[in-house]
Amino acid sequence: MRWTPGWRRAVVLAVAVAVALAAVAGVEAQRPQRELRMSYVSDVQNFDPAHFATDDYVAMNVFSGLVRYKTHALAVEPDLAGRWEVSKDGKVYTFYLRQNAEWQKGYGKITAQDIKFHFDRLKNPATRSRYRTVLDILERTDVVDDYTVRMTLKGPYSDFLPAILAWRPGWVVGKKIVDELGTRLSLEPVASGAYEVVSRRPRQEIVFRAHEKYFRGAPQIKNARFIVIPNENTAALALQKDEINLMIVRGVQAYLSLRADPNIGMVVTPVAGWRGLVFNVTRKPLDDVRVRRALHHAIDRKSLLQDVLHSFGTLDGTGSPIPPLVWGHIGDVPKFDYNPEQARRMIQEAGATGARLRLVFRPIGDDPAVVTVLQQMFRRAGIEVVLEQLEDAAYQRRRSSGDYDMLLEGPTRVAPDQFLTWMEGREYPGGANSSGYNGADDLIARQRVEVDLGKRRLLLAEIQKKIAGDVPLVQLWRPFYVVASRKYVKNDVPNYRFWITSWEHMKIE
Repeated sequence: MRWTPGWRRAVVLAVAVAVALAAVAGVEAQRPQRELRMSYVSDVQNFDPAHFATDDYVAMNVFSGLVRYKTHALAVEPDLAGRWEVSKDGKVYTFYLRQNAEWQKGYGKITAQDIKFHFDRLKNPATRSRYRTVLDILERTDVVDDYTVRMTLKGPYSDFLPAILAWRPGWVVGKKIVDELGTRLSLEPVASGAYEVVSRRPRQEIVFRAHEKYFRGAPQIKNARFIVIPNENTAALALQKDEINLMIVRGVQAYLSLRADPNIGMVVTPVAGWRGLVFNVTRKPLDDVRVRRALHHAIDRKSLLQDVLHSFGTLDGTGSPIPPLVWGHIGDVPKFDYNPEQARRMIQEAGATGARLRLVFRPIGDDPAVVTVLQQMFRRAGIEVVLEQLEDAAYQRRRSSGDYDMLLEGPTRVAPDQFLTWMEGREYPGGANSSGYNGADDLIARQRVEVDLGKRRLLLAEIQKKIAGDVPLVQLWRPFYVVASRKYVKNDVPNYRFWITSWEHMKIE
Protein backbone atom coordinates (compact mmCIF):
# COMPACT_ATOMS: atom_id res chain seq x y z
CA MET A 1 0.00 0.00 0.00
CA ARG A 2 1.23 3.46 -0.85
CA TRP A 3 1.22 5.74 2.24
CA THR A 4 -0.24 9.01 1.01
CA PRO A 5 -0.57 12.06 3.31
CA GLY A 6 -4.31 11.42 3.47
CA TRP A 7 -3.75 7.84 4.68
CA ARG A 8 -1.26 9.04 7.29
CA ARG A 9 -3.76 11.60 8.64
CA ALA A 10 -6.50 8.97 8.78
CA VAL A 11 -4.29 6.55 10.71
CA VAL A 12 -3.15 9.26 13.15
CA LEU A 13 -6.76 10.30 13.77
CA ALA A 14 -7.86 6.68 14.29
CA VAL A 15 -5.07 6.10 16.80
CA ALA A 16 -5.91 9.33 18.66
CA VAL A 17 -9.58 8.38 18.94
CA ALA A 18 -8.66 4.87 20.12
CA VAL A 19 -6.33 6.24 22.80
CA ALA A 20 -8.98 8.71 24.03
CA LEU A 21 -11.63 5.99 24.23
CA ALA A 22 -9.22 3.65 26.01
CA ALA A 23 -8.54 6.35 28.60
CA VAL A 24 -12.26 6.86 29.14
CA ALA A 25 -12.75 3.09 29.39
CA GLY A 26 -10.05 2.97 32.07
CA VAL A 27 -11.90 5.61 34.07
CA GLU A 28 -15.11 3.62 33.51
CA ALA A 29 -13.62 0.48 35.01
CA GLN A 30 -12.46 2.33 38.15
CA ARG A 31 -15.46 4.56 38.83
CA PRO A 32 -17.72 4.26 41.87
CA GLN A 33 -21.31 3.32 41.18
CA ARG A 34 -23.81 6.16 40.65
CA GLU A 35 -21.01 8.57 39.84
CA LEU A 36 -21.59 11.63 37.68
CA ARG A 37 -19.01 11.59 34.89
CA MET A 38 -18.86 14.85 32.98
CA SER A 39 -16.54 15.62 30.08
CA TYR A 40 -15.33 18.79 28.42
CA VAL A 41 -12.81 19.56 25.68
CA SER A 42 -10.34 21.40 27.93
CA ASP A 43 -9.18 21.39 31.53
CA VAL A 44 -10.10 23.95 34.16
CA GLN A 45 -7.55 26.76 33.82
CA ASN A 46 -7.76 28.38 37.25
CA PHE A 47 -9.93 27.78 40.32
CA ASP A 48 -8.86 30.97 42.12
CA PRO A 49 -11.87 33.36 42.23
CA ALA A 50 -9.47 36.25 41.68
CA HIS A 51 -8.57 34.87 38.27
CA PHE A 52 -11.56 32.87 37.01
CA ALA A 53 -12.00 33.03 33.24
CA THR A 54 -14.34 30.52 31.62
CA ASP A 55 -14.46 27.66 34.09
CA ASP A 56 -17.88 28.37 35.59
CA TYR A 57 -19.37 25.05 34.46
CA VAL A 58 -17.19 23.23 37.02
CA ALA A 59 -16.36 25.96 39.54
CA MET A 60 -20.04 26.67 40.28
CA ASN A 61 -20.17 23.30 42.01
CA VAL A 62 -17.25 24.11 44.32
CA PHE A 63 -17.94 27.71 45.36
CA SER A 64 -20.69 29.73 47.02
CA GLY A 65 -21.27 33.47 47.22
CA LEU A 66 -23.42 35.84 49.21
CA VAL A 67 -26.11 35.42 46.55
CA ARG A 68 -26.44 33.18 43.50
CA TYR A 69 -28.39 33.00 40.27
CA LYS A 70 -31.68 31.15 40.32
CA THR A 71 -31.60 28.01 38.22
CA HIS A 72 -34.71 28.76 36.13
CA ALA A 73 -34.61 32.56 35.84
CA LEU A 74 -32.32 35.54 35.26
CA ALA A 75 -32.55 36.66 38.88
CA VAL A 76 -30.68 36.16 42.16
CA GLU A 77 -31.55 34.34 45.37
CA PRO A 78 -29.91 34.00 48.81
CA ASP A 79 -26.79 31.86 49.08
CA LEU A 80 -24.32 32.30 51.96
CA ALA A 81 -26.38 35.32 52.96
CA GLY A 82 -29.82 34.23 54.11
CA ARG A 83 -31.10 37.79 53.66
CA TRP A 84 -29.91 41.34 53.01
CA GLU A 85 -30.96 44.97 53.25
CA VAL A 86 -30.22 47.90 50.91
CA SER A 87 -30.11 51.54 52.02
CA LYS A 88 -32.51 54.03 50.45
CA ASP A 89 -29.70 55.68 48.49
CA GLY A 90 -28.67 52.30 47.04
CA LYS A 91 -25.11 52.58 48.35
CA VAL A 92 -25.05 50.34 51.43
CA TYR A 93 -25.77 46.59 51.42
CA THR A 94 -26.00 44.69 54.70
CA PHE A 95 -25.83 40.90 54.48
CA TYR A 96 -26.83 38.48 57.23
CA LEU A 97 -24.91 35.22 56.85
CA ARG A 98 -26.28 31.74 57.42
CA GLN A 99 -24.79 30.45 60.64
CA ASN A 100 -24.75 26.84 59.43
CA ALA A 101 -22.49 27.45 56.42
CA GLU A 102 -19.06 25.77 56.65
CA TRP A 103 -15.94 25.57 54.54
CA GLN A 104 -15.06 22.22 53.04
CA LYS A 105 -12.42 19.89 54.55
CA GLY A 106 -12.78 21.05 58.13
CA TYR A 107 -11.87 24.72 57.73
CA GLY A 108 -14.73 25.74 60.01
CA LYS A 109 -17.60 28.21 59.90
CA ILE A 110 -17.87 30.93 57.28
CA THR A 111 -17.85 34.33 58.95
CA ALA A 112 -18.06 37.99 58.03
CA GLN A 113 -14.27 38.16 58.39
CA ASP A 114 -13.98 35.71 55.49
CA ILE A 115 -16.26 37.82 53.31
CA LYS A 116 -14.27 40.97 54.03
CA PHE A 117 -10.97 39.20 53.35
CA HIS A 118 -12.22 37.88 50.01
CA PHE A 119 -13.31 41.23 48.58
CA ASP A 120 -10.32 43.09 50.02
CA ARG A 121 -8.07 40.52 48.36
CA LEU A 122 -9.69 40.97 44.94
CA LYS A 123 -9.40 44.76 45.22
CA ASN A 124 -5.75 44.62 46.31
CA PRO A 125 -3.50 45.56 43.33
CA ALA A 126 -0.96 42.97 44.49
CA THR A 127 -3.47 40.18 43.77
CA ARG A 128 -3.67 41.29 40.13
CA SER A 129 -7.25 40.06 39.95
CA ARG A 130 -8.95 40.31 36.57
CA TYR A 131 -12.00 41.57 38.53
CA ARG A 132 -10.32 44.47 40.29
CA THR A 133 -11.81 46.94 37.79
CA VAL A 134 -15.27 45.40 38.16
CA LEU A 135 -14.99 45.88 41.92
CA ASP A 136 -13.94 49.51 41.66
CA ILE A 137 -17.53 50.46 42.57
CA LEU A 138 -17.00 48.84 46.01
CA GLU A 139 -15.61 51.41 48.45
CA ARG A 140 -15.18 49.12 51.45
CA THR A 141 -16.34 45.98 53.20
CA ASP A 142 -16.91 46.13 56.96
CA VAL A 143 -17.49 43.44 59.58
CA VAL A 144 -20.49 44.29 61.77
CA ASP A 145 -20.32 41.06 63.76
CA ASP A 146 -19.34 37.45 63.06
CA TYR A 147 -22.34 36.86 60.82
CA THR A 148 -23.12 40.34 59.50
CA VAL A 149 -21.15 42.16 56.81
CA ARG A 150 -21.73 45.62 55.36
CA MET A 151 -20.62 46.60 51.84
CA THR A 152 -20.51 50.29 50.96
CA LEU A 153 -20.43 51.40 47.33
CA LYS A 154 -18.93 54.60 45.95
CA GLY A 155 -22.28 55.26 44.34
CA PRO A 156 -25.50 53.40 43.63
CA TYR A 157 -25.11 50.48 41.25
CA SER A 158 -28.33 48.87 40.05
CA ASP A 159 -26.65 45.61 38.98
CA PHE A 160 -24.48 45.07 42.07
CA LEU A 161 -26.17 41.80 43.03
CA PRO A 162 -26.44 40.06 39.63
CA ALA A 163 -23.36 41.55 37.95
CA ILE A 164 -20.86 41.19 40.79
CA LEU A 165 -21.97 39.25 43.84
CA ALA A 166 -23.70 36.37 42.02
CA TRP A 167 -20.99 36.23 39.36
CA ARG A 168 -17.38 34.97 39.40
CA PRO A 169 -15.85 37.65 41.68
CA GLY A 170 -18.58 36.94 44.23
CA TRP A 171 -17.53 33.32 44.83
CA VAL A 172 -15.74 33.61 48.15
CA VAL A 173 -12.74 31.90 49.69
CA GLY A 174 -11.44 32.43 53.24
CA LYS A 175 -8.16 33.82 54.57
CA LYS A 176 -6.98 30.61 56.26
CA ILE A 177 -7.54 28.71 53.02
CA VAL A 178 -5.62 31.23 50.91
CA ASP A 179 -2.77 31.39 53.44
CA GLU A 180 -2.40 27.60 53.64
CA LEU A 181 -2.94 26.68 49.99
CA GLY A 182 -1.09 29.54 48.33
CA THR A 183 -0.78 28.92 44.61
CA ARG A 184 -2.38 25.47 45.03
CA LEU A 185 -5.70 27.31 45.34
CA SER A 186 -5.76 27.67 41.57
CA LEU A 187 -5.53 23.89 41.10
CA GLU A 188 -7.21 22.22 44.07
CA PRO A 189 -9.40 24.80 45.84
CA VAL A 190 -11.23 24.59 49.12
CA ALA A 191 -14.48 26.55 49.22
CA SER A 192 -18.06 26.14 50.48
CA GLY A 193 -20.09 24.77 47.57
CA ALA A 194 -21.88 21.45 47.16
CA TYR A 195 -18.76 19.56 45.98
CA GLU A 196 -15.14 19.50 47.07
CA VAL A 197 -12.06 18.58 45.06
CA VAL A 198 -10.53 15.22 46.01
CA SER A 199 -7.73 14.90 43.48
CA ARG A 200 -6.57 16.21 40.15
CA ARG A 201 -4.53 14.98 37.22
CA PRO A 202 -3.86 18.01 34.99
CA ARG A 203 -5.32 17.77 31.49
CA GLN A 204 -6.90 14.42 32.40
CA GLU A 205 -9.44 14.53 35.21
CA ILE A 206 -10.62 16.10 38.47
CA VAL A 207 -12.33 13.94 41.10
CA PHE A 208 -15.00 15.43 43.38
CA ARG A 209 -17.07 14.25 46.32
CA ALA A 210 -20.15 15.71 47.94
CA HIS A 211 -19.61 18.30 50.67
CA GLU A 212 -21.49 16.52 53.45
CA LYS A 213 -21.74 19.70 55.57
CA TYR A 214 -23.08 21.81 52.70
CA PHE A 215 -25.53 24.26 54.25
CA ARG A 216 -28.32 23.38 51.80
CA GLY A 217 -27.92 19.69 52.60
CA ALA A 218 -25.61 17.14 51.05
CA PRO A 219 -26.36 16.61 47.34
CA GLN A 220 -27.89 13.34 46.12
CA ILE A 221 -24.99 12.47 43.83
CA LYS A 222 -22.08 11.64 46.12
CA ASN A 223 -19.26 11.31 43.58
CA ALA A 224 -18.45 13.28 40.45
CA ARG A 225 -15.63 13.17 37.96
CA PHE A 226 -14.66 15.81 35.40
CA ILE A 227 -12.90 14.17 32.46
CA VAL A 228 -10.97 16.04 29.76
CA ILE A 229 -11.72 14.67 26.28
CA PRO A 230 -10.27 17.13 23.74
CA ASN A 231 -12.31 15.86 20.80
CA GLU A 232 -16.03 16.53 21.24
CA ASN A 233 -17.07 13.79 18.82
CA THR A 234 -15.00 11.31 20.82
CA ALA A 235 -16.82 12.50 23.94
CA ALA A 236 -20.18 12.07 22.21
CA LEU A 237 -19.28 8.48 21.37
CA ALA A 238 -18.25 7.91 24.99
CA LEU A 239 -21.63 9.29 26.11
CA GLN A 240 -23.47 6.96 23.76
CA LYS A 241 -21.48 4.03 25.16
CA ASP A 242 -22.26 5.14 28.76
CA GLU A 243 -18.58 5.67 29.54
CA ILE A 244 -19.46 9.23 30.55
CA ASN A 245 -22.96 10.38 31.42
CA LEU A 246 -22.92 14.18 31.03
CA MET A 247 -21.30 16.53 28.54
CA ILE A 248 -21.46 20.06 27.20
CA VAL A 249 -22.17 20.10 23.45
CA ARG A 250 -20.73 22.92 21.35
CA GLY A 251 -20.50 21.42 17.87
CA VAL A 252 -23.13 20.62 15.27
CA GLN A 253 -21.89 17.12 14.49
CA ALA A 254 -22.06 15.96 18.10
CA TYR A 255 -25.41 17.70 18.57
CA LEU A 256 -27.03 15.98 15.58
CA SER A 257 -25.61 12.60 16.54
CA LEU A 258 -26.73 12.77 20.16
CA ARG A 259 -30.15 14.20 19.35
CA ALA A 260 -30.93 11.04 17.39
CA ASP A 261 -29.98 8.69 20.25
CA PRO A 262 -33.03 7.54 22.29
CA ASN A 263 -30.86 6.99 25.38
CA ILE A 264 -29.68 10.60 25.48
CA GLY A 265 -31.55 13.55 26.97
CA MET A 266 -30.76 17.18 26.18
CA VAL A 267 -31.35 20.61 27.68
CA VAL A 268 -31.31 23.11 24.78
CA THR A 269 -31.52 26.82 25.61
CA PRO A 270 -31.21 29.93 23.39
CA VAL A 271 -28.89 31.92 25.60
CA ALA A 272 -28.88 35.42 26.97
CA GLY A 273 -25.81 36.26 24.96
CA TRP A 274 -24.22 36.13 21.53
CA ARG A 275 -21.25 34.82 19.62
CA GLY A 276 -19.56 37.30 17.37
CA LEU A 277 -16.60 38.77 15.58
CA VAL A 278 -14.88 41.46 17.67
CA PHE A 279 -12.89 44.16 15.86
CA ASN A 280 -9.85 45.70 17.54
CA VAL A 281 -10.71 49.33 16.82
CA THR A 282 -7.32 50.54 18.06
CA ARG A 283 -5.62 49.07 14.95
CA LYS A 284 -5.74 50.21 11.35
CA PRO A 285 -7.82 49.92 9.23
CA LEU A 286 -10.38 48.84 11.85
CA ASP A 287 -10.14 52.24 13.53
CA ASP A 288 -12.25 53.48 10.58
CA VAL A 289 -15.98 52.91 11.19
CA ARG A 290 -16.50 52.65 7.41
CA VAL A 291 -14.33 49.53 7.32
CA ARG A 292 -16.14 47.97 10.26
CA ARG A 293 -19.54 48.64 8.71
CA ALA A 294 -18.31 47.28 5.39
CA LEU A 295 -17.16 44.05 7.00
CA HIS A 296 -20.56 43.75 8.65
CA HIS A 297 -22.18 44.08 5.22
CA ALA A 298 -19.79 41.39 3.91
CA ILE A 299 -21.08 38.70 6.28
CA ASP A 300 -23.98 36.51 5.18
CA ARG A 301 -25.11 35.56 8.66
CA LYS A 302 -28.17 33.65 7.48
CA SER A 303 -26.06 31.41 5.25
CA LEU A 304 -23.50 30.99 8.03
CA LEU A 305 -26.16 29.82 10.46
CA GLN A 306 -27.93 27.49 8.04
CA ASP A 307 -25.07 26.04 6.01
CA VAL A 308 -22.21 25.96 8.52
CA LEU A 309 -24.02 25.68 11.84
CA HIS A 310 -27.03 23.72 10.52
CA SER A 311 -29.35 26.12 12.39
CA PHE A 312 -27.60 25.29 15.67
CA GLY A 313 -28.50 28.73 17.03
CA THR A 314 -30.68 31.69 16.12
CA LEU A 315 -30.40 35.18 14.64
CA ASP A 316 -33.36 36.45 16.68
CA GLY A 317 -32.41 39.46 18.76
CA THR A 318 -28.90 39.82 17.37
CA GLY A 319 -27.62 43.32 16.71
CA SER A 320 -28.10 44.89 20.11
CA PRO A 321 -25.24 44.63 22.63
CA ILE A 322 -27.83 43.71 25.27
CA PRO A 323 -29.51 40.49 24.12
CA PRO A 324 -33.10 39.29 24.53
CA LEU A 325 -34.02 37.93 27.97
CA VAL A 326 -31.89 40.63 29.62
CA TRP A 327 -33.64 43.66 31.11
CA GLY A 328 -33.36 46.78 28.95
CA HIS A 329 -32.92 45.02 25.58
CA ILE A 330 -34.23 46.82 22.48
CA GLY A 331 -34.36 45.52 18.93
CA ASP A 332 -34.57 48.90 17.18
CA VAL A 333 -30.87 49.50 16.53
CA PRO A 334 -28.86 50.30 13.36
CA LYS A 335 -28.41 47.22 11.18
CA PHE A 336 -25.99 46.40 8.37
CA ASP A 337 -27.55 43.59 6.38
CA TYR A 338 -25.66 41.37 3.97
CA ASN A 339 -24.70 43.37 0.88
CA PRO A 340 -21.39 42.24 -0.67
CA GLU A 341 -21.39 44.91 -3.39
CA GLN A 342 -21.81 47.68 -0.84
CA ALA A 343 -19.12 46.08 1.31
CA ARG A 344 -16.59 46.17 -1.56
CA ARG A 345 -17.48 49.75 -2.39
CA MET A 346 -17.11 50.93 1.20
CA ILE A 347 -13.77 49.14 1.56
CA GLN A 348 -12.52 50.89 -1.58
CA GLU A 349 -13.76 54.29 -0.40
CA ALA A 350 -11.91 53.80 2.89
CA GLY A 351 -8.70 52.90 1.03
CA ALA A 352 -8.56 49.52 2.74
CA THR A 353 -8.67 47.18 -0.27
CA GLY A 354 -5.99 44.51 0.12
CA ALA A 355 -5.55 45.01 3.86
CA ARG A 356 -4.47 41.92 5.83
CA LEU A 357 -6.15 41.23 9.16
CA ARG A 358 -5.35 38.52 11.70
CA LEU A 359 -8.31 36.64 13.21
CA VAL A 360 -7.50 34.72 16.39
CA PHE A 361 -9.82 31.92 17.51
CA ARG A 362 -10.00 28.72 19.55
CA PRO A 363 -10.70 25.18 18.32
CA ILE A 364 -14.02 24.91 20.14
CA GLY A 365 -17.30 23.80 18.65
CA ASP A 366 -17.66 24.90 15.04
CA ASP A 367 -15.51 28.02 15.37
CA PRO A 368 -12.83 26.68 12.95
CA ALA A 369 -15.47 26.20 10.25
CA VAL A 370 -17.01 29.60 10.97
CA VAL A 371 -13.75 31.53 10.65
CA THR A 372 -12.92 29.74 7.38
CA VAL A 373 -16.20 30.94 5.87
CA LEU A 374 -15.63 34.47 7.23
CA GLN A 375 -12.21 34.45 5.58
CA GLN A 376 -13.85 33.71 2.22
CA MET A 377 -16.55 36.36 2.67
CA PHE A 378 -14.00 39.05 3.57
CA ARG A 379 -11.79 38.10 0.63
CA ARG A 380 -14.70 38.82 -1.70
CA ALA A 381 -14.96 42.26 -0.09
CA GLY A 382 -11.26 42.97 -0.69
CA ILE A 383 -9.84 42.10 2.75
CA GLU A 384 -7.38 39.24 3.32
CA VAL A 385 -7.72 37.40 6.63
CA VAL A 386 -4.97 35.34 8.27
CA LEU A 387 -6.39 32.71 10.64
CA GLU A 388 -4.57 31.89 13.88
CA GLN A 389 -5.84 29.08 16.07
CA LEU A 390 -4.79 29.02 19.74
CA GLU A 391 -5.63 26.71 22.63
CA ASP A 392 -7.58 28.35 25.43
CA ALA A 393 -4.70 29.35 27.72
CA ALA A 394 -2.69 30.86 24.85
CA TYR A 395 -5.83 32.55 23.54
CA GLN A 396 -6.50 34.21 26.89
CA ARG A 397 -2.91 35.49 27.03
CA ARG A 398 -3.16 36.90 23.51
CA ARG A 399 -6.52 38.47 24.28
CA SER A 400 -5.08 40.17 27.36
CA SER A 401 -2.18 41.56 25.31
CA GLY A 402 -4.37 43.27 22.69
CA ASP A 403 -2.18 41.81 19.93
CA TYR A 404 -4.79 40.84 17.32
CA ASP A 405 -7.08 42.40 14.74
CA MET A 406 -10.17 40.28 15.29
CA LEU A 407 -11.39 37.67 17.77
CA LEU A 408 -14.25 35.19 17.62
CA GLU A 409 -15.92 35.13 21.02
CA GLY A 410 -18.93 36.35 22.95
CA PRO A 411 -20.44 36.68 26.43
CA THR A 412 -23.44 35.20 28.14
CA ARG A 413 -24.47 37.10 31.24
CA VAL A 414 -27.50 38.11 33.30
CA ALA A 415 -27.42 41.87 33.90
CA PRO A 416 -27.25 44.65 31.27
CA ASP A 417 -24.13 46.20 32.75
CA GLN A 418 -22.25 42.91 32.38
CA PHE A 419 -22.66 43.17 28.61
CA LEU A 420 -21.73 46.84 28.54
CA THR A 421 -18.38 46.24 30.24
CA TRP A 422 -17.46 44.49 26.98
CA MET A 423 -17.69 47.91 25.34
CA GLU A 424 -16.16 50.04 28.11
CA GLY A 425 -12.78 51.64 27.46
CA ARG A 426 -11.31 51.03 30.92
CA GLU A 427 -11.70 47.27 30.35
CA TYR A 428 -9.16 47.22 27.48
CA PRO A 429 -6.72 45.55 27.28
CA GLY A 430 -6.80 42.63 29.66
CA GLY A 431 -10.37 43.03 30.87
CA ALA A 432 -13.79 42.30 29.44
CA ASN A 433 -13.36 44.70 26.51
CA SER A 434 -11.44 43.07 23.65
CA SER A 435 -12.35 45.67 21.00
CA GLY A 436 -10.71 48.74 22.55
CA TYR A 437 -13.95 50.65 21.88
CA ASN A 438 -14.74 53.55 24.23
CA GLY A 439 -17.38 55.50 22.32
CA ALA A 440 -20.15 54.99 24.88
CA ASP A 441 -18.18 55.29 28.12
CA ASP A 442 -20.04 58.35 29.45
CA LEU A 443 -23.44 56.80 28.82
CA ILE A 444 -22.37 53.49 30.36
CA ALA A 445 -21.17 55.28 33.49
CA ARG A 446 -24.46 57.19 33.77
CA GLN A 447 -26.71 54.12 33.49
CA ARG A 448 -24.64 52.31 36.08
CA VAL A 449 -25.59 54.74 38.86
CA GLU A 450 -29.14 55.54 37.73
CA VAL A 451 -31.62 54.20 40.29
CA ASP A 452 -34.74 55.38 38.43
CA LEU A 453 -35.64 52.37 36.26
CA GLY A 454 -37.45 54.44 33.64
CA LYS A 455 -34.49 56.78 33.18
CA ARG A 456 -32.07 53.88 33.14
CA ARG A 457 -34.08 52.09 30.45
CA LEU A 458 -33.84 55.21 28.23
CA LEU A 459 -30.08 55.38 28.77
CA LEU A 460 -29.72 51.70 27.89
CA ALA A 461 -31.67 52.24 24.67
CA GLU A 462 -29.38 55.13 23.69
CA ILE A 463 -26.30 53.05 24.47
CA GLN A 464 -27.47 50.12 22.38
CA LYS A 465 -28.14 52.34 19.35
CA LYS A 466 -24.78 54.07 19.72
CA ILE A 467 -22.76 50.85 19.98
CA ALA A 468 -24.67 49.10 17.19
CA GLY A 469 -24.00 52.04 14.86
CA ASP A 470 -20.29 52.16 15.68
CA VAL A 471 -19.87 48.40 15.00
CA PRO A 472 -17.04 47.43 17.35
CA LEU A 473 -18.27 43.88 16.76
CA VAL A 474 -20.63 41.82 14.64
CA GLN A 475 -23.01 39.50 16.45
CA LEU A 476 -23.01 36.44 14.22
CA TRP A 477 -25.60 34.35 16.05
CA ARG A 478 -27.07 33.54 19.45
CA PRO A 479 -25.96 30.03 20.37
CA PHE A 480 -28.07 27.22 21.64
CA TYR A 481 -26.42 26.04 24.82
CA VAL A 482 -26.76 22.28 25.05
CA VAL A 483 -26.06 19.85 27.85
CA ALA A 484 -26.50 16.19 26.93
CA SER A 485 -26.72 13.31 29.39
CA ARG A 486 -27.77 9.72 29.75
CA LYS A 487 -31.46 9.71 30.53
CA TYR A 488 -30.87 8.27 33.99
CA VAL A 489 -29.24 11.60 34.94
CA LYS A 490 -32.18 13.78 36.00
CA ASN A 491 -32.97 17.41 36.84
CA ASP A 492 -30.52 19.35 34.69
CA VAL A 493 -31.52 23.01 34.36
CA PRO A 494 -31.82 25.64 31.56
CA ASN A 495 -28.62 27.34 30.43
CA TYR A 496 -29.65 30.99 30.06
CA ARG A 497 -26.34 32.72 30.78
CA PHE A 498 -23.73 29.99 30.13
CA TRP A 499 -23.53 26.24 30.36
CA ILE A 500 -25.12 25.41 33.69
CA THR A 501 -23.98 22.08 35.04
CA SER A 502 -25.21 22.42 38.60
CA TRP A 503 -24.63 18.96 40.00
CA GLU A 504 -26.41 19.60 43.30
CA HIS A 505 -29.75 19.73 41.49
CA MET A 506 -29.16 16.44 39.68
CA LYS A 507 -29.77 12.86 40.67
CA ILE A 508 -28.96 9.48 39.14
CA GLU A 509 -31.80 6.99 38.91
